[in-house]
Amino acid sequence: MDKFLQHHRIYLTPITPIHIGCGEDFEPTNYVIDDGVLYHFNLSKLIFSPEKKKELLSIANSEDNNSLLRLQKFFSNHKNEGIAAAYYYTSVPTNIERELSEKLGKVSHQEKNGNKVISELAIERNTYLPYQGLAYIPGSSFKGAVVTAFLDYYHKEKYNNKKYFDAVYTMTTRSGKERQFI
Repeated sequence: MDKFLQHHRIYLTPITPIHIGCGEDFEPTNYVIDDGVLYHFNLSKLIFSPEKKKELLSIANSEDNNSLLRLQKFFSNHKNEGIAAAYYYTSVPTNIERELSEKLGKVSHQEKNGNKVISELAIERNTYLPYQGLAYIPGSSFKGAVVTAFLDYYHKEKYNNKKYFDAVYTMTTRSGKERQFI
């Protein structure tokens, strides 16, 4: 049987933290953190009393410079609604939770021209299986890491000399003339 088309289950044990992004972020308007857990919710699924809904709409429709800060505080002050509407949750290190709570609803810094800079407090999401919500390492990322490690090893072991660098540099320059490798 041709081994090329066989499937193999591989279990990886990372020795360092891994983050492979998926292009999505947890935004302060779709997550709350409580006691070391990030609760991710769909904003349209939140259930608020008429008074709280009116308050949220008032903040969202305001045109003042502090509306983003007030939105961040609003969701932080109404964690229970976010937790109840959460469809995904994950643990958060205590130092990250502390840092986010310290920055929440505050101006990060002020520029020389007087503009206030607000921390967005977005958290990059890792790759995940959409229906299970489980993190995974895509085959392309794994393959890229293995190829990079192999090439790095091969380069260090076989071609770690000036003659090789000079030859590669000569081949890759437009003029084709040999130059000093600096």
